[in-house]
Amino acid sequence: MYFIVRKYLFVCPRFHTNQVALVEQLKKQGDEVVILAEYQTKLENHLDVSPLLIKQAFLSRLWIKMVHFITSKEKEDLTYRYFFSSRRYIKQSVANIKPDVVIVRDQLFNSIAWASALKHKKNILVIDYNQRPLWHEKERSLKDKLFKYRNHFLPKLHYTPVYQRSYSGAPLIQAKNTAFIPFVVRFDDRPQVKSDVMRILDVGKYRCYKNHKLLVKAFSQITDKDKYHITIVGQKLDKQEHQYFSELEAMIDQLQLKPYFTLVCNVPNREMKEYYFKHDVLILPSTRELASYAILEAMSYKLAVISSNNNGTAWYVKEAQCGELFETKNEKSLINAIEKVRNNNYHLLGEAGYAYVEKNCHIDIFNAAIDRFATLPDNSLS
Repeated sequence: MYFIVRKYLFVCPRFHTNQVALVEQLKKQGDEVVILAEYQTKLENHLDVSPLLIKQAFLSRLWIKMVHFITSKEKEDLTYRYFFSSRRYIKQSVANIKPDVVIVRDQLFNSIAWASALKHKKNILVIDYNQRPLWHEKERSLKDKLFKYRNHFLPKLHYTPVYQRSYSGAPLIQAKNTAFIPFVVRFDDRPQVKSDVMRILDVGKYRCYKNHKLLVKAFSQITDKDKYHITIVGQKLDKQEHQYFSELEAMIDQLQLKPYFTLVCNVPNREMKEYYFKHDVLILPSTRELASYAILEAMSYKLAVISSNNNGTAWYVKEAQCGELFETKNEKSLINAIEKVRNNNYHLLGEAGYAYVEKNCHIDIFNAAIDRFATLPDNSLS
């Protein structure tokens, strides 16, 4: 039983899908939650908590405008990278909200701003939330070596839902002052509706790094296509996403695969469970994915999972033994993974995934970690 009631302040670029279940469970057990977000999109789930928009510092706005003018890069991407708040705004917000715990999503400039402003607040537990792996290979490149020094400017305590990303067999080292806390997920013990066709779901923005085209190319080489149907659900809001969607649609048409694919756009998070209910297998073809939360959602709805190995949540698939990993950008490897899952009992794989998240991805583990953080005398993990 959980008795300590706390007031949480989450500071993040946006109220991401991977935070919704955590916030719901915190509120259900009696905690207060306030979310400060830099921006919000049309597809976010604000049924339980609506985020308040953070006030951006004048220098941050000016810098983003300059970089956008020079490079023509998407403002959303620039905002994520260069957004930060003023020291005065941070102190006023904390004074008004009076949180017990502040969790700052790892975003360099804003994280540094909040860590600096709250450095001497001994009565507030300040934690850096990031998606870098707990266990990682030794830094080799100059970029990696410089990257680790950013922690000197961030909160001293860190947590990550990513256990490891590397499967090369190279020796791994543990990140300092970092705890592994699995993602919290919803659970929905759905009835199994079997079908002769393996119903595949692919969830991700219509962007290059999500690599939906790899799935289309790989599927074009499968001989017994009538045994499958694939639904792709993705965000199509900005110019870049519209263009990628058009290219994907044209590729499917050119390869004469229209009977086997359904493309869906802009489904609000609260409606996604209906798509999970109607499918058997999730495929994540991304080329670079910090930590796909769709993997955990699929497991909580009893879907088997096929994931690119360049994904921070691929580790959950290995641990749960609920599917297959394939080599990133490798069509043949993806085809082999699809055929392995098809020839296996993918409904049993889905049950295995559900059993794993039911045991390991719930609020009690998060509570225990925060309790441990709160009792550390020197704000450091041994």
